[in-house]
Amino acid sequence: MQKSKHYLELDGLRGVAAFAVLLFHRRTWFGGEFFLGHAYLAVDFFFILSGFVIALAYGRRLSASGSFSPYLRDRAIRLYPLMIAGAAVGLAAACLGADAASGKSIVEISAAAVASAVGAPAIWDRNPFWINGPIWSLFYEIAVNVLFGLIAFGLTTRRLTLLITSSAFAMILISWHFGGFVVGGHRSTMPVGIFRVIASFFIGVALYRLHQKGILADGGRRWWIAPILLGSFIVLPKESSWSFLYDPIVVFALYPILVLAAAGSAPIMPRVAIWSGGISFPLYVTHEPLLRILEHVLLPSGDSGPLGIKLLCVGIAVAIAWASLHFYDIPVRTMLRRRFGSKRHGDAPAQAA
Repeated sequence: MQKSKHYLELDGLRGVAAFAVLLFHRRTWFGGEFFLGHAYLAVDFFFILSGFVIALAYGRRLSASGSFSPYLRDRAIRLYPLMIAGAAVGLAAACLGADAASGKSIVEISAAAVASAVGAPAIWDRNPFWINGPIWSLFYEIAVNVLFGLIAFGLTTRRLTLLITSSAFAMILISWHFGGFVVGGHRSTMPVGIFRVIASFFIGVALYRLHQKGILADGGRRWWIAPILLGSFIVLPKESSWSFLYDPIVVFALYPILVLAAAGSAPIMPRVAIWSGGISFPLYVTHEPLLRILEHVLLPSGDSGPLGIKLLCVGIAVAIAWASLHFYDIPVRTMLRRRFGSKRHGDAPAQAA
Protein backbone atom coordinates (compact mmCIF):
# COMPACT_ATOMS: atom_id res chain seq x y z
CA MET A 1 0.00 0.00 0.00
CA GLN A 2 1.24 3.44 -0.83
CA LYS A 3 1.20 5.89 2.00
CA SER A 4 0.41 8.73 -0.41
CA LYS A 5 -2.79 6.94 -1.42
CA HIS A 6 -3.98 5.46 1.84
CA TYR A 7 -2.46 7.33 4.78
CA LEU A 8 -2.33 11.02 3.92
CA GLU A 9 -5.55 11.54 5.84
CA LEU A 10 -3.90 10.14 8.96
CA ASP A 11 -1.12 12.68 8.52
CA GLY A 12 -3.67 15.45 8.20
CA LEU A 13 -5.56 14.35 11.31
CA ARG A 14 -2.31 14.32 13.27
CA GLY A 15 -1.87 18.01 12.52
CA VAL A 16 -5.48 18.81 13.42
CA ALA A 17 -5.02 17.12 16.78
CA ALA A 18 -1.69 18.86 17.47
CA PHE A 19 -3.18 22.27 16.76
CA ALA A 20 -6.13 21.45 19.02
CA VAL A 21 -3.72 20.61 21.84
CA LEU A 22 -1.97 23.96 21.37
CA LEU A 23 -5.28 25.82 21.65
CA PHE A 24 -6.33 23.66 24.60
CA HIS A 25 -3.22 24.70 26.50
CA ARG A 26 -4.21 28.35 25.96
CA ARG A 27 -7.97 27.90 26.24
CA THR A 28 -8.13 30.71 28.80
CA TRP A 29 -7.16 33.05 25.96
CA PHE A 30 -10.17 32.03 23.91
CA GLY A 31 -13.09 31.43 26.25
CA GLY A 32 -12.04 29.29 29.19
CA GLU A 33 -13.00 25.72 30.01
CA PHE A 34 -15.64 25.49 27.29
CA PHE A 35 -13.09 26.16 24.53
CA LEU A 36 -11.85 22.79 23.19
CA GLY A 37 -12.49 21.45 26.66
CA HIS A 38 -11.75 17.83 25.72
CA ALA A 39 -8.83 18.36 23.38
CA TYR A 40 -6.73 16.47 25.92
CA LEU A 41 -8.19 13.39 24.22
CA ALA A 42 -6.02 14.27 21.23
CA VAL A 43 -3.23 12.54 23.16
CA ASP A 44 -5.19 9.29 23.13
CA PHE A 45 -5.81 9.81 19.42
CA PHE A 46 -2.05 10.24 18.94
CA PHE A 47 -1.40 6.98 20.78
CA ILE A 48 -3.84 5.15 18.50
CA LEU A 49 -2.17 6.65 15.41
CA SER A 50 1.22 5.68 16.79
CA GLY A 51 0.17 2.06 17.24
CA PHE A 52 -1.16 1.99 13.68
CA VAL A 53 1.91 3.45 11.96
CA ILE A 54 4.44 1.54 14.06
CA ALA A 55 2.62 -1.73 13.37
CA LEU A 56 2.76 -0.78 9.69
CA ALA A 57 6.48 0.03 9.73
CA TYR A 58 7.81 -2.56 12.17
CA GLY A 59 5.22 -5.27 12.83
CA ARG A 60 6.74 -7.82 10.46
CA ARG A 61 10.33 -6.61 10.75
CA LEU A 62 10.37 -7.20 14.52
CA SER A 63 9.84 -10.92 13.96
CA ALA A 64 13.36 -11.18 12.52
CA SER A 65 16.38 -11.94 14.66
CA GLY A 66 18.42 -8.88 15.64
CA SER A 67 15.67 -6.42 14.75
CA PHE A 68 15.09 -4.96 18.22
CA SER A 69 18.20 -2.76 18.38
CA PRO A 70 17.68 -1.22 14.91
CA TYR A 71 14.06 -0.60 15.88
CA LEU A 72 15.09 1.31 19.02
CA ARG A 73 17.65 3.24 16.99
CA ASP A 74 14.99 4.28 14.49
CA ARG A 75 12.60 5.37 17.23
CA ALA A 76 15.34 7.39 18.94
CA ILE A 77 16.24 9.13 15.68
CA ARG A 78 12.59 9.96 15.12
CA LEU A 79 11.85 11.32 18.59
CA TYR A 80 14.94 12.72 20.25
CA PRO A 81 16.05 15.63 18.04
CA LEU A 82 12.78 17.49 18.61
CA MET A 83 12.52 16.41 22.24
CA ILE A 84 15.94 17.97 22.83
CA ALA A 85 14.80 21.12 21.02
CA GLY A 86 11.67 21.28 23.16
CA ALA A 87 13.76 20.93 26.32
CA ALA A 88 16.02 23.76 25.12
CA VAL A 89 13.00 26.02 24.62
CA GLY A 90 11.73 25.03 28.06
CA LEU A 91 15.11 25.85 29.57
CA ALA A 92 15.03 29.25 27.87
CA ALA A 93 11.53 29.89 29.22
CA ALA A 94 12.67 29.02 32.72
CA CYS A 95 15.72 31.27 32.50
CA LEU A 96 13.52 34.14 31.30
CA GLY A 97 11.26 33.66 34.29
CA ALA A 98 8.34 32.88 31.99
CA ASP A 99 6.89 29.99 34.00
CA ALA A 100 6.93 28.12 37.30
CA ALA A 101 10.72 28.30 37.65
CA SER A 102 10.59 30.93 40.40
CA GLY A 103 12.25 29.67 43.53
CA LYS A 104 14.13 26.93 41.71
CA SER A 105 17.90 26.86 41.56
CA ILE A 106 19.83 26.72 38.30
CA VAL A 107 20.75 23.13 39.21
CA GLU A 108 17.06 22.15 39.55
CA ILE A 109 16.17 23.91 36.31
CA SER A 110 19.05 22.31 34.39
CA ALA A 111 18.29 18.86 35.78
CA ALA A 112 14.62 19.20 34.78
CA ALA A 113 15.69 20.26 31.27
CA VAL A 114 17.99 17.24 30.91
CA ALA A 115 15.21 14.93 32.08
CA SER A 116 12.84 16.49 29.58
CA ALA A 117 15.37 16.11 26.75
CA VAL A 118 15.54 12.35 27.30
CA GLY A 119 11.80 12.00 27.85
CA ALA A 120 12.00 11.32 31.57
CA PRO A 121 10.08 12.92 34.46
CA ALA A 122 11.77 15.18 36.98
CA ILE A 123 10.44 12.91 39.71
CA TRP A 124 11.80 15.12 42.51
CA ASP A 125 9.33 17.85 41.52
CA ARG A 126 5.59 17.89 42.27
CA ASN A 127 5.05 18.61 38.56
CA PRO A 128 7.64 16.33 36.94
CA PHE A 129 7.13 17.69 33.41
CA TRP A 130 7.01 21.41 34.17
CA ILE A 131 9.86 22.30 31.77
CA ASN A 132 7.83 21.09 28.79
CA GLY A 133 4.42 19.70 29.66
CA PRO A 134 3.72 17.63 26.51
CA ILE A 135 6.81 15.49 27.21
CA TRP A 136 4.71 13.44 29.63
CA SER A 137 3.00 11.72 26.71
CA LEU A 138 6.33 11.06 24.99
CA PHE A 139 7.60 9.45 28.20
CA TYR A 140 4.79 6.91 27.82
CA GLU A 141 5.23 6.78 24.04
CA ILE A 142 8.83 5.67 24.50
CA ALA A 143 7.79 3.11 27.12
CA VAL A 144 5.10 1.55 24.92
CA ASN A 145 7.43 1.59 21.89
CA VAL A 146 9.92 -0.49 23.87
CA LEU A 147 7.14 -2.82 25.04
CA PHE A 148 5.92 -3.32 21.49
CA GLY A 149 9.45 -4.08 20.29
CA LEU A 150 9.77 -6.75 22.97
CA ILE A 151 6.47 -8.54 22.36
CA ALA A 152 5.65 -7.86 18.68
CA PHE A 153 7.03 -11.20 17.45
CA GLY A 154 4.61 -13.14 19.67
CA LEU A 155 1.64 -10.77 19.60
CA THR A 156 -1.06 -13.10 18.36
CA THR A 157 -4.61 -11.88 17.83
CA ARG A 158 -5.68 -13.55 21.05
CA ARG A 159 -2.91 -11.94 23.08
CA LEU A 160 -3.54 -8.56 21.47
CA THR A 161 -7.24 -8.81 22.29
CA LEU A 162 -6.46 -9.71 25.90
CA LEU A 163 -4.00 -6.83 26.23
CA ILE A 164 -6.49 -4.31 24.82
CA THR A 165 -9.41 -5.63 26.84
CA SER A 166 -7.57 -5.61 30.17
CA SER A 167 -5.98 -2.18 29.71
CA ALA A 168 -9.21 -0.65 28.41
CA PHE A 169 -11.12 -2.06 31.38
CA ALA A 170 -8.49 -0.57 33.68
CA MET A 171 -8.93 2.80 31.96
CA ILE A 172 -12.70 2.65 32.40
CA LEU A 173 -12.18 2.18 36.14
CA ILE A 174 -9.57 4.94 36.19
CA SER A 175 -11.92 7.25 34.29
CA TRP A 176 -14.65 6.54 36.83
CA HIS A 177 -12.28 7.33 39.71
CA PHE A 178 -10.60 10.45 38.27
CA GLY A 179 -13.58 11.78 36.34
CA GLY A 180 -12.09 11.26 32.89
CA PHE A 181 -8.87 10.46 31.07
CA VAL A 182 -6.82 13.36 32.41
CA VAL A 183 -4.16 11.11 33.94
CA GLY A 184 -0.45 10.54 33.42
CA GLY A 185 0.88 14.07 33.29
CA HIS A 186 1.23 14.66 37.03
CA ARG A 187 3.14 12.76 39.65
CA SER A 188 -0.03 11.67 41.45
CA THR A 189 -1.42 9.97 38.33
CA MET A 190 1.76 8.73 36.68
CA PRO A 191 1.36 5.13 37.94
CA VAL A 192 -1.95 4.76 36.05
CA GLY A 193 -0.84 6.65 32.94
CA ILE A 194 0.68 3.49 31.49
CA PHE A 195 -2.80 1.98 31.10
CA ARG A 196 -3.83 5.02 29.06
CA VAL A 197 -1.07 4.55 26.51
CA ILE A 198 -1.19 0.75 26.39
CA ALA A 199 -4.92 0.68 25.69
CA SER A 200 -4.82 3.26 22.89
CA PHE A 201 -1.50 2.18 21.32
CA PHE A 202 -2.49 -1.46 21.00
CA ILE A 203 -5.91 -0.49 19.70
CA GLY A 204 -3.91 1.21 16.94
CA VAL A 205 -2.00 -2.02 16.33
CA ALA A 206 -5.28 -3.92 16.07
CA LEU A 207 -6.70 -1.30 13.71
CA TYR A 208 -3.76 -1.75 11.36
CA ARG A 209 -4.47 -5.48 11.24
CA LEU A 210 -8.15 -4.80 10.54
CA HIS A 211 -7.17 -2.33 7.84
CA GLN A 212 -5.02 -5.00 6.23
CA LYS A 213 -8.11 -7.19 6.09
CA GLY A 214 -9.94 -4.46 4.17
CA ILE A 215 -12.18 -3.12 6.95
CA LEU A 216 -13.44 0.36 5.95
CA ALA A 217 -10.80 0.44 3.21
CA ASP A 218 -11.11 2.26 -0.12
CA GLY A 219 -14.15 4.30 0.81
CA GLY A 220 -13.62 7.38 -1.32
CA ARG A 221 -13.10 10.87 0.06
CA ARG A 222 -14.32 10.85 3.64
CA TRP A 223 -14.46 14.58 4.30
CA TRP A 224 -16.44 14.08 7.53
CA ILE A 225 -13.59 12.59 9.57
CA ALA A 226 -11.74 15.78 10.56
CA PRO A 227 -14.95 17.66 11.56
CA ILE A 228 -16.01 14.77 13.78
CA LEU A 229 -12.55 14.64 15.39
CA LEU A 230 -12.75 18.37 16.11
CA GLY A 231 -16.29 17.95 17.38
CA SER A 232 -15.11 15.37 19.90
CA PHE A 233 -12.92 18.05 21.46
CA ILE A 234 -15.67 20.64 21.94
CA VAL A 235 -18.77 18.70 23.02
CA LEU A 236 -18.09 19.07 26.75
CA PRO A 237 -16.14 21.51 28.94
CA LYS A 238 -13.00 20.14 30.55
CA GLU A 239 -14.47 19.72 34.02
CA SER A 240 -17.75 18.16 32.90
CA SER A 241 -19.31 15.66 35.29
CA TRP A 242 -19.91 13.43 32.26
CA SER A 243 -16.24 13.11 31.33
CA PHE A 244 -15.91 9.80 33.17
CA LEU A 245 -18.32 8.28 30.64
CA TYR A 246 -17.63 10.44 27.61
CA ASP A 247 -13.87 9.87 27.49
CA PRO A 248 -13.86 6.04 27.23
CA ILE A 249 -16.71 6.09 24.70
CA VAL A 250 -14.86 8.56 22.46
CA VAL A 251 -11.44 6.91 22.76
CA PHE A 252 -12.51 3.27 22.58
CA ALA A 253 -15.45 3.55 20.17
CA LEU A 254 -15.31 6.74 18.09
CA TYR A 255 -11.57 7.17 17.50
CA PRO A 256 -11.01 3.62 16.18
CA ILE A 257 -13.74 4.22 13.60
CA LEU A 258 -12.17 7.54 12.59
CA VAL A 259 -8.69 6.03 12.23
CA LEU A 260 -9.92 3.08 10.16
CA ALA A 261 -12.02 5.38 8.01
CA ALA A 262 -9.12 7.79 7.49
CA ALA A 263 -6.72 4.95 6.63
CA GLY A 264 -9.11 3.90 3.87
CA SER A 265 -9.95 7.39 2.67
CA ALA A 266 -8.79 8.86 -0.61
CA PRO A 267 -6.79 12.09 -0.14
CA ILE A 268 -8.99 15.18 0.06
CA MET A 269 -6.40 17.97 0.20
CA PRO A 270 -3.03 16.21 -0.19
CA ARG A 271 -0.79 19.26 0.17
CA VAL A 272 -2.61 20.44 3.28
CA ALA A 273 -2.40 16.93 4.76
CA ILE A 274 1.34 16.70 4.09
CA TRP A 275 1.93 20.13 5.63
CA SER A 276 -0.30 19.37 8.60
CA GLY A 277 1.32 16.03 9.32
CA GLY A 278 4.79 17.47 8.90
CA ILE A 279 4.48 20.21 11.49
CA SER A 280 2.41 18.16 13.95
CA PHE A 281 5.29 16.74 15.98
CA PRO A 282 7.47 19.89 16.09
CA LEU A 283 4.37 21.93 16.98
CA TYR A 284 3.38 19.52 19.73
CA VAL A 285 6.81 19.28 21.30
CA THR A 286 7.76 22.99 21.23
CA HIS A 287 4.52 24.95 21.55
CA GLU A 288 4.01 24.91 25.32
CA PRO A 289 7.33 26.45 26.48
CA LEU A 290 7.40 28.67 23.37
CA LEU A 291 3.98 30.10 24.20
CA ARG A 292 5.17 30.75 27.75
CA ILE A 293 8.01 32.86 26.33
CA LEU A 294 5.72 34.69 23.91
CA GLU A 295 3.18 35.28 26.65
CA HIS A 296 5.90 36.64 28.91
CA VAL A 297 7.14 39.04 26.22
CA LEU A 298 3.98 40.00 24.31
CA LEU A 299 1.17 39.46 26.82
CA PRO A 300 2.29 40.84 30.17
CA SER A 301 -1.39 41.37 31.02
CA GLY A 302 -2.06 37.66 30.55
CA ASP A 303 -5.50 36.41 29.53
CA SER A 304 -6.87 39.94 29.31
CA GLY A 305 -4.48 40.89 26.52
CA PRO A 306 -5.64 41.79 22.99
CA LEU A 307 -7.01 38.96 20.87
CA GLY A 308 -4.78 40.02 17.97
CA ILE A 309 -1.65 39.50 20.07
CA LYS A 310 -2.87 36.08 21.17
CA LEU A 311 -3.45 35.07 17.56
CA LEU A 312 0.00 36.42 16.69
CA CYS A 313 1.53 34.20 19.40
CA VAL A 314 -0.23 31.16 17.94
CA GLY A 315 0.96 32.08 14.45
CA ILE A 316 4.55 32.46 15.65
CA ALA A 317 4.39 29.05 17.32
CA VAL A 318 3.18 27.46 14.08
CA ALA A 319 5.84 29.27 12.03
CA ILE A 320 8.62 28.18 14.38
CA ALA A 321 7.33 24.59 14.26
CA TRP A 322 7.53 24.71 10.45
CA ALA A 323 11.03 26.19 10.56
CA SER A 324 12.25 23.67 13.13
CA LEU A 325 10.98 20.84 10.95
CA HIS A 326 12.73 21.98 7.77
CA PHE A 327 15.90 23.59 9.13
CA TYR A 328 16.59 21.40 12.14
CA ASP A 329 14.61 18.16 12.48
CA ILE A 330 14.80 16.84 8.91
CA PRO A 331 18.52 17.68 8.44
CA VAL A 332 19.46 16.22 11.83
CA ARG A 333 17.49 13.02 11.27
CA THR A 334 18.96 12.66 7.78
CA MET A 335 22.45 12.99 9.22
CA LEU A 336 21.75 10.48 11.98
CA ARG A 337 20.26 7.97 9.57
CA ARG A 338 23.33 8.19 7.37
CA ARG A 339 25.64 7.95 10.35
CA PHE A 340 23.93 4.98 12.00
CA GLY A 341 22.57 3.19 8.94
CA SER A 342 18.88 3.70 9.67
CA LYS A 343 16.52 3.02 6.78
CA ARG A 344 14.30 5.90 5.70
CA HIS A 345 11.24 3.68 5.24
CA GLY A 346 11.54 2.63 8.87
CA ASP A 347 11.34 6.19 10.12
CA ALA A 348 7.58 6.05 10.61
CA PRO A 349 6.05 9.10 12.21
CA ALA A 350 5.19 8.69 15.84
CA GLN A 351 2.38 10.45 17.57
CA ALA A 352 2.56 14.15 17.26
CA ALA A 353 2.90 13.83 20.84
